[in-house]
Amino acid sequence: SIIKTQSLIVLSCITSMLLQHKRAFIVFCVVFTLLLYQNGRKQPSFNVSRFLSEKHHYRVSFAVIGDWGAKPDMNMNQTQVANAMLLVQQRFPTPSQFVVSVGDHFYDHGILSADDARWRVGFENVYHRSLSPWYVVYGNHDMRGSIQAQIEYAKLSSAKRWISPATFYYKDFVIDSAQNTATELLFRIIFIDSNNLLCNHDEFDTLGALEKYECDEMFYNRPMDMIKAHGENVTLSLAKQIQAYNFGISRTQQLQWLNDTVSAAERNPYIKFIFIASHHALFSQGPHKIPTLFNQRLSPILRASKKIVAFFCGHNHVLEHYRWNIQPKRVLHEIVSGSGGREVHPMIDAPVESQLEDVKLGFMGKEFGFVTVHIDTQIISVKYW
Repeated sequence: SIIKTQSLIVLSCITSMLLQHKRAFIVFCVVFTLLLYQNGRKQPSFNVSRFLSEKHHYRVSFAVIGDWGAKPDMNMNQTQVANAMLLVQQRFPTPSQFVVSVGDHFYDHGILSADDARWRVGFENVYHRSLSPWYVVYGNHDMRGSIQAQIEYAKLSSAKRWISPATFYYKDFVIDSAQNTATELLFRIIFIDSNNLLCNHDEFDTLGALEKYECDEMFYNRPMDMIKAHGENVTLSLAKQIQAYNFGISRTQQLQWLNDTVSAAERNPYIKFIFIASHHALFSQGPHKIPTLFNQRLSPILRASKKIVAFFCGHNHVLEHYRWNIQPKRVLHEIVSGSGGREVHPMIDAPVESQLEDVKLGFMGKEFGFVTVHIDTQIISVKYW
């Protein structure tokens, strides 16, 4: 089992020109590597290699993308990112087996039905079928429409491209197969509903201005905003029905589930590490900054775990990497992948490290892009594109 987790970071920008419909698209690649090893073993050395020519065959690879659901008349950037994802998929020795989508699939106000035309024009026709399946969490813009419609689409999605059994769930993935499936090495991804964690609780009246704004953005307890956004397609009765589903599980209920799910993984010797997938970030230099109460309520679970190694998120339209020293000799990596196509935020707010002494910025890319994650039995490599 993994006794100790050490992390090494290499910041290296690699640019490659990708031609897409005669337009040049720049891919920026930044690599950091988590090296997992037994107690007492010397820290391994490593090399930075160009991603497109890397020879190592990882056992598992997947992509992480967020905030990609541009409106139909604004999807040029989304299409270019999708084409770059396909190029990386085709050239890397271990193609992505799946995609983690960290929310905001349909701007500006989500969708209302599982047969909305935007499934075809904004998803199916944009992302190549080899980039499948998609495991999703939901963002504030998704909450402006029907989350139930997106979950229903998972049941209709051809070849099960869209995976969404609920607003929060988990899945275990195999790292190393064995003849006896009971001894397979695994990792767990826990997909959380950060919208309800932020807003659906009995401390709502104590929220600061930032977090109240975040709740307003998702139309929390604001059915009239949903009517205004969708016009004659939504009545007051329907708006209340949609919001009852969207905000149907309280923060207390979800935190209990999250604690139980993490604890079960901690006790399982075959689950080597845990990732969390969320829409909202713990911290960012972007306009959504540091949601204080959200962090305070999640922090005890994150700090107590010995297996959670990374927190994937979006919401801020940028690529960021942060190292959070949550325990002596233990780091949790926040991987922000929120520039999948909507727009790129200017990132002009105060640096996170100027406000939190135990958090350090590893990388910031103010560009459209995505992240890929590559896993072996002793290594996790995360690359920004």
